[in-house]
Amino acid sequence: MFGREAGAHSVLTSRLVRGKNRGLGEKIELSFDVSPQFDKTLNELAQKIGGDKPDLFRKAIALIQVAIEAEEQGKSLCIAGKDERIETKIVGLSQKGRNS
Repeated sequence: MFGREAGAHSVLTSRLVRGKNRGLGEKIELSFDVSPQFDKTLNELAQKIGGDKPDLFRKAIALIQVAIEAEEQGKSLCIAGKDERIETKIVGLSQKGRNS
C-alpha cells in the first residue's frame, strides 16, 4: 500500500528550530515528500485518531517502539479478536525481527 513507486526516491530533511515550540526548548523540524495518495491516507488516519499529522506520527512511533522492544525481548505484538484469540502477529519491524 505504501511501497515506493518505480524510480521514486525519498528525501527527508531535518533542521534545528529555536523559539517556535511554546517554551519546550529546541526542536527538530522534519520535512519529507509524499505522494498525494499517501498524504490523503495520513489525513484520514489523523482524523480517525482525533488529532493532526504530528499526533499521528508520535503515536505511530510509539507503537513501533513497543513492537521493537517486544521483539528484542523475544515477545510479539499481536491483534486479537473479540474472543481474545490471536488473529494477526506483527513481525519484522526490528532488525532482529527481520532476521528471525
